Amino acid sequence: MKIDDEFIASQKIYLQDLIAFKEHPKTLQEFDRLGFKDWYDLPLAIITREHVSAVLERYLKGLLTAGDIYDWAESLAGRSTIGYENNYDKLISSIIMNIVTDHITGISLTEQQAIAYLSQLHDNI
Repeated sequence: MKIDDEFIASQKIYLQDLIAFKEHPKTLQEFDRLGFKDWYDLPLAIITREHVSAVLERYLKGLLTAGDIYDWAESLAGRSTIGYENNYDKLISSIIMNIVTDHITGISLTEQQAIAYLSQLHDNI
């Protein structure tokens, strides 16, 4: 696959939309089916504490379900094209991986867990 500036620009938009949960991750996964998931080894978009907080706050307001949060976290986990906010990579990746791992083992995100994650994120802002 030839990588050009237009392709990179479209991938950046896709990743930024995924990080911000502008659309449900399952809608955006069509790009992954087309082979766009990890075609590039450098981060094209950065996830921050503010991104994670905003998504968790939407969950607490009832705008997203625990399943939505899992789909979002699973879509982000392990992507070489998504980087993490400087100095907070371990915190952010830990929260994302905990959401994924808990769901896989049958534990859905709870309101209390979302609040605990928000507390961790806000303590570090």
